[in-house]
Amino acid sequence: MTAVTLIAVVVFIIIEGFNSWGVFLLVPVLTAFMALTRRFLRKKLEKSEAERDARNKK
Repeated sequence: MTAVTLIAVVVFIIIEGFNSWGVFLLVPVLTAFMALTRRFLRKKLEKSEAERDARNKK
């Protein structure tokens, strides 16, 4: 989704100019940040659940 949004924004910047579409470059940055955060938190949750399961087995 980030790549598609970035390509669309770049195309519109080329067609209509940076002044109109420059602010929309924040959208791909935001989606990339959200994807990285989601990946980090998912791994953290899996690790936490594995540690909890290991403690409960003892």
